[in-house]
Amino acid sequence: MLIEKYGAPSDVVEKFDRYSEPRDDAAKMYEVQFDRCKYYSIWETDKGEIQLSIDHKGVSSCFVKLAYFDKINSAEVKKQALDDL
Repeated sequence: MLIEKYGAPSDVVEKFDRYSEPRDDAAKMYEVQFDRCKYYSIWETDKGEIQLSIDHKGVSSCFVKLAYFDKINSAEVKKQALDDL
C-alpha cells in the first residue's frame, strides 16, 4: 500500500552479514533474530521520511516496524540544538 500511495521507495536494503544468502524465509528470520541482517525500505516525501523495516527485540521477538520521521519538527529540534551550541 505504501508503493501505491507514495510510489517506489527511494532506498531498499536486504543485506545479510554472511557470504551466502539464506535459502528460505525461516533462515532469513533467523538472521534477523541474531542481528545479522538488515531489511528496510525508505520513502521520502515533502513532509519527511517513512521507513518500513523488519526488526527484532532479543532473539525471541521479530516484528515489522513502520516509522515516520517528520521533517518540520526535526528541523526545529536541530535549530534549537544549534542555538544551544
